[in-house]
Amino acid sequence: MLPDALLVAMCDELQEMDGQSTYGLRGWLQHQKDLGQRPHDDTQDELAITRSLCERMSVRGLPTQPRRYAADSKSCDIVVGLSDGRDAWIEAKVYYTAYFKDADVTFQ
Repeated sequence: MLPDALLVAMCDELQEMDGQSTYGLRGWLQHQKDLGQRPHDDTQDELAITRSLCERMSVRGLPTQPRRYAADSKSCDIVVGLSDGRDAWIEAKVYYTAYFKDADVTFQ
């Protein structure tokens, strides 16, 4: 079970990010580009969102980063160092209530 403080912090940060972007979280990558930020060569909103969330959580005092799985070349999206010394490994997924294609979204 994840600590309530971690869940609240993640929800707060995601809500803030959603409100900061003209396009909501759906267009987080475009939002970063509009601000002139170079988002780690990310090509997908999911990656841009999780990287930004990791940075924001770390600023809150919750050391958070992507980390490679021990027996695989793939990495987990969000690994949070908990106060008891354990790590919480969170695999993030982006879910939309409607299907989108990038060509369907117009960023203005």
